[in-house]
Amino acid sequence: MRLLLIEDDAMSRDLWTMMLEHAGHEVAAAESGEAAVERLQRAQFEALEVPDVVLTDLQLPGLSGAALATELRNMLPTRPERHRTLLLAMSASAPRRTVLKEFDGFLQKPFTVEALGLTIASAERRLEEGISNHPPISSGATNEGHAGQAGQVLDEAVFERLRSTMPLERMKELYALCLSDTRARVERMQSVAKMQHADLFRRSAHEIKGACGMIGAVELRELAAALEETGLENGPVEVTLGLDRFIAACERLEAMLGRRWVAS
Repeated sequence: MRLLLIEDDAMSRDLWTMMLEHAGHEVAAAESGEAAVERLQRAQFEALEVPDVVLTDLQLPGLSGAALATELRNMLPTRPERHRTLLLAMSASAPRRTVLKEFDGFLQKPFTVEALGLTIASAERRLEEGISNHPPISSGATNEGHAGQAGQVLDEAVFERLRSTMPLERMKELYALCLSDTRARVERMQSVAKMQHADLFRRSAHEIKGACGMIGAVELRELAAALEETGLENGPVEVTLGLDRFIAACERLEAMLGRRWVAS
């Protein structure tokens, strides 16, 4: 299946590309709505095949949401309904239904490749049956591995699912990429905290939350969610402590994974 992924966060974009390609999809990625439109315009000009599915984050800078969906829908060639390109939205929070009017489906982050497949199948079935284009809003409960238990470092269900679908070396690469990126983002958060850039601080925490949720790094995801919620409001001492907890959580996850790689 040809899939166009629109995601402004580079880490999430790389993780999703890696996982989707391993699942057998042909993936093209765009970092913004504008870049996706440009890519489709070029495909039209060069008479290239359009994607079967467009999966886009709803909270992109610039062109995004309903406006992006309308732009994409107008660009894609007219086809019989059951063969048209599917437009799927994704977000960490459930949007208003009016935002999803032009979309064929919605996935709440974090979600699995399996959940994406089910959403695609559901959207195709809705088109075949002529059901009104008003996709249901999914909840976190439908996406396994979302919550985790207090004090949990790694979501075992997510880890086992990844292990059953990809080689060990690819798994090592996936987790190493996420841990390296998380550490780099924490360093940036330390810098923006000193400069009192609250929006950038929260944005970085949001990006860590999304990427760590994808690989089942529960403790890191929960720490990111807490910092995203409080931002810089609790003062420099609490912010520093929160970021120190991030580094300690990275070390715990890395140690746990190291033991598993040796045992594998």
